[in-house]
Amino acid sequence: MSPKFFYAVRVGRKPGVYNSWEECKQQVDRFPCAVHKKFSNKAEAQEFVRPSTSDGNDTSDSESQDSGEKEIDDKPGTKSDATEPATRQDDGKRDRTIIYTHAPCKRNGLIDAQARIGVWFGKADPRNVAEALRVDEKQTNNTGALTAIKCALEALDGQDITNPIVIKSNSDYAINCLEERIDRWQSNGWLTMDGKPVKNKSLIEEVHALLLRLRAKYVISLEHVGTTDADREGVAEAALLARGVTKTAMSDLATTMSALTLSTE
Repeated sequence: MSPKFFYAVRVGRKPGVYNSWEECKQQVDRFPCAVHKKFSNKAEAQEFVRPSTSDGNDTSDSESQDSGEKEIDDKPGTKSDATEPATRQDDGKRDRTIIYTHAPCKRNGLIDAQARIGVWFGKADPRNVAEALRVDEKQTNNTGALTAIKCALEALDGQDITNPIVIKSNSDYAINCLEERIDRWQSNGWLTMDGKPVKNKSLIEEVHALLLRLRAKYVISLEHVGTTDADREGVAEAALLARGVTKTAMSDLATTMSALTLSTE
C-alpha cells in the first residue's frame, strides 16, 4: 500500500523523500534552517528536493553568534555583473527586492575557526556568493555576517533598481551594529556600555559607510530573517551556498590557519 503523503526534505541531515512524518522529523528536527514540505504526489516531492545539492548535510557549523566580536579588515568577494535581482512579494507587502545572507562558522570562537558566507539573490543568479573568509580575517559568525551584508551591498552598487531593497540576515549583532549602536559609538568614541573599545570597528565603519552611500540612491533596509515560508527558503538557499564552499578551499584555509598558529607558539 502506497503512503498517503510524501515528506520532502530539501535541507536537512539527509535530503530526500520520506514516507512518514517520523522519518522526516529525524532529518529536520533541530537542524539549522531546515526546509521540508508535505506532498500528496511523489513526483512533486522529488522535484522539491532536487535543488538541494553541494554539502547540504554539513551539520558541523556553529549557528550561535560570537559575543566576543573579533576585529577584521574585510575584503569583498568576487561577484559577476548581472541584471536586477528577482523581485518578490513578501508577506503581502509591495514588491521588494529581497536578498538573503548567511554566515556559519565552524568551531566559532576557537583559534581554528573557519567562517563561510552565503549571499542569495535568486536561483542561478550569478551574483550569488559562496566563499570562505580570507585567511588574514578573524573567523567568527559576527565578522562573517557583516561581510555577507557588505557583499550584498556591493553587488547592488550601480544597478538600476527602483523598488525597495531588503537585505535579510539572521544576525541580530550585525543588524544592531549598523542600524542602532553605531550612532552611540560614533558619539562616545567607540566605547561599549562597559567602557571598553568596540571590536570590529573598522569593518563596521566600512559596511556602514557603504550602506549610507547606497541609501542616497536606493531605498535599503536591513531586516532579521522571519518565520515565513519565503524567509525559511531564502535563508536556507543562502546556507546551502555557504555550506557549498568547496572542500578544497576549506582545507587550504585550515592548513594555513594551522601554520599560522604554529608560527605564533
